[in-house]
Amino acid sequence: MKKKDIVGGDCIKDSSGQIVVDGSDIKQISKHYYDKLLYEEFDWNRDLLDTACPVEGPSEQFSISEVSAAISKAKCCKAAGPSGVVSDMVLAAGGLGVEWVTDICNSIVKEDTIHSDWTKSLMVIVFKGKGDAFECSSYDLQFSSQNMLWKSWRE
Repeated sequence: MKKKDIVGGDCIKDSSGQIVVDGSDIKQISKHYYDKLLYEEFDWNRDLLDTACPVEGPSEQFSISEVSAAISKAKCCKAAGPSGVVSDMVLAAGGLGVEWVTDICNSIVKEDTIHSDWTKSLMVIVFKGKGDAFECSSYDLQFSSQNMLWKSWRE
């Protein structure tokens, strides 16, 4: 079976199940749904968290081998975020690219400041290919951001 792109977005169901076609109302419904999805905290048992001792002293520095390993795990041919930098560029630069990214990461840790480009991301809403195409819950959120790349390096 060949996959087919779902193109639309001209209507959506509101919380009562009524189909809405007005553009500003669609934006409001989508915004309310995704705000709740992204910012509402779920109930969880905080007592299950391990107690950690405070950490003192200088921050650990990223090593070239850590950064190199993280870059080698990055997926190729992905869309760029707001900065326009993709992992393919860093891979193509070889050792120099790894050193450059290592220096950037270490300066972020040392200065405790992230460049403003890295605080932005693009969010794209993509139909899952199943469920009711009029329901917000039938869509996944895809992010294009250096923050996601930063997170994957430290895991």
